[in-house]
Amino acid sequence: MKSFIFFDQKLPSYTYKFNSWKRYLAYRFFPNIKGNLKHHSELKKIKTKINLYVWGVTLEEEGLDLSNFRNINVIRVEDGFIRSVGLGVRLTPPISLVADPVGIYYNSTKPSYLEEILLRHSFPKELIERARNIINTITNFNLTKYNIKEKKWKPPKTDKKIILVVGQVETDMSIKYGSPYIKTNLQLLQEVRKRNPHEYIVYKPHPDVANKYKKGEIDQKILFEYCNEVCPHTSIIDLINHADEICVNTSLAGFEALIRGKKVICFGQPFYSGYGLTQDIYPVPRRNRNLTIEELVAGAIILYPVYVSIINNHSISPEEAIREIILIKKRPPIKLKFWNLIQKFVDPFIKIN
Repeated sequence: MKSFIFFDQKLPSYTYKFNSWKRYLAYRFFPNIKGNLKHHSELKKIKTKINLYVWGVTLEEEGLDLSNFRNINVIRVEDGFIRSVGLGVRLTPPISLVADPVGIYYNSTKPSYLEEILLRHSFPKELIERARNIINTITNFNLTKYNIKEKKWKPPKTDKKIILVVGQVETDMSIKYGSPYIKTNLQLLQEVRKRNPHEYIVYKPHPDVANKYKKGEIDQKILFEYCNEVCPHTSIIDLINHADEICVNTSLAGFEALIRGKKVICFGQPFYSGYGLTQDIYPVPRRNRNLTIEELVAGAIILYPVYVSIINNHSISPEEAIREIILIKKRPPIKLKFWNLIQKFVDPFIKIN
């Protein structure tokens, strides 16, 4: 099943400043890649029409504008929304990437290809039915982006509303480019408490932060001024299922909560906000179309990403990818067991940033 990509994938292609791990991923997903450009000066030497694969907002971070390079199609690459069984920071291979020739989904300051799909695509009945089946599978098998094992949550016996606040890695580009006002986990927690002074607030740190791989931890002395409970190693799905509402900055957990029929309040501008499914504190004016959850899932999971099997490296459909994730969760193949062994040696060298 082909993804909904409109750039010419047959053109000669290069990656730009990809490290060795990202080059490995790029070759898996985009077989026409000829090499890796290590400096922007190399771009001036290219005279033929090419695709240039750039990770996320690398060009924006460098202040590079390639709009005058008519022969270069910039394709921004990032992880998809159903990624793997294991964290990306631990170099777990992904089953999906997005390849966006317009922008990138988490940069709300500019349009992205996902946004164009959600705003303009007509969603036929067959596509809606596929999305509905995917939603059922995701909820029935408790699937998330990373599908990591975490402990169950025992909800409190309370008459108060249970509000789940989902933390993030504070250096995440989705906060820098997708949240105009709230920049830290503490600010998010403070805003939620200010709006809900008497409710039961549960704070869930990002797994990368909880496992000390990334920055974003809140000082414990301050933390409990704004929440009733902290759940660093508790299942996000358990928390979502028991919460009355979910408050996020730009976290994908908001999307995962929408799939499960929950009320979601966005303090940032994640890709799933602005379509009538979320309560948006800071709306994006461009997003002026109301969608059903099936239409949102059709755009974000079926049409936008590219899926490649972790087991055999073949191009696959989103449904096949989901089945493979379920299989890996139940019984990891030998290939991934070997990878897990490597991760134990890699973990001590992962820098906190």
